[in-house]
Amino acid sequence: MSDNCQTKLKTVKWFDYQQIKNMTMRTMFLKNAVRLITLFLAFLVLSCDKDNDNDSVQLLESISHDGILAYKFKYDNQKRISEIIDYCYDRCTSHLLSYNSAGDLVSKGYKSSLSYHNYDYDRIWTFTKNGDKIIIDRNTNEREYFELDNQDLPIRRRIESTIAKDTYSETTYAYHAGNLSKLTFERKETVGGGLMTYKTEHIMSAAFIYDDKKSPFYNCNTPKWFLTLFFRLIEGNYYGPLPPFFSDIVDLQRNNRLAEILTCEAGWRIVAQETVCEIKHTYIYTYDDAGYPLTCKRDDSDIITTYKYVKK
Repeated sequence: MSDNCQTKLKTVKWFDYQQIKNMTMRTMFLKNAVRLITLFLAFLVLSCDKDNDNDSVQLLESISHDGILAYKFKYDNQKRISEIIDYCYDRCTSHLLSYNSAGDLVSKGYKSSLSYHNYDYDRIWTFTKNGDKIIIDRNTNEREYFELDNQDLPIRRRIESTIAKDTYSETTYAYHAGNLSKLTFERKETVGGGLMTYKTEHIMSAAFIYDDKKSPFYNCNTPKWFLTLFFRLIEGNYYGPLPPFFSDIVDLQRNNRLAEILTCEAGWRIVAQETVCEIKHTYIYTYDDAGYPLTCKRDDSDIITTYKYVKK
């Protein structure tokens, strides 16, 4: 074989070797690239899962009094209450909340099982939003509405009788740092008829002090006006006469109530009478690691209220 042919053969062999070497390096590079991409994707998945965990929040699941279940709450995927189950006394009452496509609360269905009568019945409340007003229809002889501020917090609630002239009640609400700081309740009523007609007036007011912890409803997206309406009516029906404007079993504000000062007349009086009383209460809490209240006790009561939560 000539020297020229041998040189060409060596050149071909060297070229083939370089091609094989380059292909091997490219293959190894691709394999390493695939491994890196796989690891990166796995990292993203884990990060997303972690972010989802961080995005989950605590929502109030139940309220108990001295270990006896009083209320349970269910939520939709927007952290709004979809159902409240009331276990008070010997009945189990389910309150079903409905929202429209705009996210507004439009109705509350009511279904109660009364063990001593052994029957169910339904009742519907409807809510109509008109500007800054929420008009409430509870199938009564009253016109009722809330006025809201620009954050949809209730600033005024008025109830007017449709059958008794000059008879109404009105509550006004003031806020500080997202909490109800002061409110005033006033009720005027015309009683009797003819020469026996006279007017009565009842005025109450309350001021509140809060802690810096998150309240049980801190993450709940159900409107505050509804919670204010619902818990006041429930407590008024089941727990006897209470001041007609705030909940005594769960705080509905941003933080937890530490103290309240209630100023009121000592009963229904003729307008000219000036009898006034002042009542003070304080509240003691225990908290979980995230700062949400686990238990609450009012200074004048031995009952311990317990709150349980679910993450969503």
